[in-house]
Amino acid sequence: MSKVLDFDEYTIAWVAVLPIEAEAALGMLDKKHDGYFETVRGDDYIYIGGELNGHKIVVATWPAGQNYGPGAAAALVNQVKARFPNIPSAPHKIPSLHPAYYSAHSTSSSVHDAS
Repeated sequence: MSKVLDFDEYTIAWVAVLPIEAEAALGMLDKKHDGYFETVRGDDYIYIGGELNGHKIVVATWPAGQNYGPGAAAALVNQVKARFPNIPSAPHKIPSLHPAYYSAHSTSSSVHDAS
């Protein structure tokens, strides 16, 4: 019998929008956790627990055949934030990924552009 995994123990989410991304994410884990997360009515997403370099990670994706796109990805991220309280988000002071953040916090005088 599989054990129930605790949402509170996971601190990193890997949101895999495409099925191939979920497969790649699972392949990168050092360990896949045996067990399952309890389901909640109205939440059809798939959460798979594992570890990478000692960090507990949840790979979040949706069932095969479900439509995905920007709106669906945003909905998945919102569910992850609601279900996994110890995964950092804006309230946890994660630095912005906006280019202005990096120019204001850069320690070097040049920024490399891949274009």
